Amino acid sequence: MLRRKYWQEDAACLGVGTQIFFPTIGRGDCKSKLTRLFAEAKTYCDRCPVYVQCLEDQLKVEAETLVFDGMFGGLTPSERKGVLSDRQWAERTKPR
Repeated sequence: MLRRKYWQEDAACLGVGTQIFFPTIGRGDCKSKLTRLFAEAKTYCDRCPVYVQCLEDQLKVEAETLVFDGMFGGLTPSERKGVLSDRQWAERTKPR
């Protein structure tokens, strides 16, 4: 059983069904369809006081697993891939 993290008690999505955060995505779905699929989830994230913690926790998981799914911290899987990629690039090119 997964234990809830302390910040999750303050999440705008607390008690909301997970299906809006993990919509069924078909192979080849275009960006406009993905935007529509995640629109409802984004409304919760946009008003969430703990979206930063949500995003940072999920980025840690995804950096280790390379599995990107669902809406976390207001970002879609492809948006989080971009954030993670940018951070990894910045780390590799940082002057030593």
